Amino acid sequence: FDEMDRIIKENKLKSPDGNDLTEVKRFNLLVEARLGSTEETKTTAYMRGETCQLIFLQYKNIIDSMRVKVPFGVGQIGKSFRNEITTKQFILRTREFTQMETEYFVHPDKGEHFFEEWKKLLRTFLIDIAGLDAKRLRFRTIEGDEKSHYAVMQNDIEYQIASGEWIELTPLNHRGDWDLSRHSKFSGKDLTYRDPHTGEKYIPHAIETSIGFDRLFYCLLEDAYWRDEDNNRTVLKLSPQLAPYSVAVFPLVKNKPELVSKARELYDTLSPNYRTIWDDRGNIGKRYYYQDEMGTPLCVTVDHQTLEDDMVTVRDRDTTEQERISIDKLNDYLTGRLTRSDLTGLKA
Repeated sequence: FDEMDRIIKENKLKSPDGNDLTEVKRFNLLVEARLGSTEETKTTAYMRGETCQLIFLQYKNIIDSMRVKVPFGVGQIGKSFRNEITTKQFILRTREFTQMETEYFVHPDKGEHFFEEWKKLLRTFLIDIAGLDAKRLRFRTIEGDEKSHYAVMQNDIEYQIASGEWIELTPLNHRGDWDLSRHSKFSGKDLTYRDPHTGEKYIPHAIETSIGFDRLFYCLLEDAYWRDEDNNRTVLKLSPQLAPYSVAVFPLVKNKPELVSKARELYDTLSPNYRTIWDDRGNIGKRYYYQDEMGTPLCVTVDHQTLEDDMVTVRDRDTTEQERISIDKLNDYLTGRLTRSDLTGLKA
């Protein structure tokens, strides 16, 4: 630190804004806590700064108890804590945040192959499933001094938010055998894996993703929010897979028992197959707008005509267009509008 302070003073270094630099200070990004039943017995502990190491610590328990075969993955979601120096970007940078972590253990010779497969999976998940804009998503290759000390290969998956700033959603790391080798060395435990077919022994390599849930959630809401000025309504244009409800069912009015009964019957029929919500409050227009704000893609209305022709009105959230659909064809119609093709799995 003294040497760095000397260089700053001798060269009269300034900040990018032209301000004087302070003396070099030491920052600890781990969140410290004091644990103990009395003040005299309290000891210093630290909240976890990341979730991945718990997976590596449980690696041997998993292969011994679950009898898994390489390649296999372990995923978890949980809180991490970091003593951030600045927390000024809403939920984009906080001291407590949620991580969705995956460690995928592979044969050492197939690390690069599975790294590329995970790139495809992440792109499919973020664009086709989550619904992010492909034009504002990029995979940035990390090289040189910027690359983490443990990484064999490293990408940062970044997204451009409305302000124009690019933020990291998740790293994609080929961690090699760095973690398991280090745990093995310092614990004295043998963490090699034995292939049940060939008898080959090796320490698996790990392909890692660590999605920041809070950041992904922010991007989804920012992208989905739309103010329809022409119709004076607010719309949350979430993909059908992420919308809290996929279908809303209404009777046109709630003071007509025959309409309510028919709508209830339809609601009970659809509920086992779709995330379905019932609403009979207020007029039909307000109910539509309420569902638009929630992000419900489709609304199904039972009206007086339904009692005569057994057809219902289906309204689209984004376009407000309405179609008359026969009840006996409604399930196929909804399935076509709401479902997606299955996510392509990893290719060995």
